[in-house]
Amino acid sequence: MFTSGTTARPRVVRITNQNIQANTESIISYLELTSTDRMMSILP
Repeated sequence: MFTSGTTARPRVVRITNQNIQANTESIISYLELTSTDRMMSILP
């Protein structure tokens, strides 16, 4: 993933599986989702 480069040249930012998992768990908790809920995500 690359930064936007608004203050300097764009740089590579490392995203790990742990980052994705932590973000997903945070969203699930915040939205109080359960195993019966469904979501659709469109990635570039």
